[in-house]
Amino acid sequence: MNLSKGATLIASESVTYYVHNKPTTITVKGSNESGFVYNVSWNDEDYSHSLDCANMKFDKSIISKMLAFAEKID
Repeated sequence: MNLSKGATLIASESVTYYVHNKPTTITVKGSNESGFVYNVSWNDEDYSHSLDCANMKFDKSIISKMLAFAEKID
């Protein structure tokens, strides 16, 4: 983000700091009929990062696994 002189606006009610204390958002969209898409996004001074996962069933443990993976790859 620094390189392009850009910024990221994140609604304060949806931001957390799970990935190395960086602004992090978590979303899950979908239905039992079509499946679910899980998204974890986090930002640092230089980049916006995003991690997606799709699954036919809703499973809260997927979010925890994605956050752990995000910390590893960050």
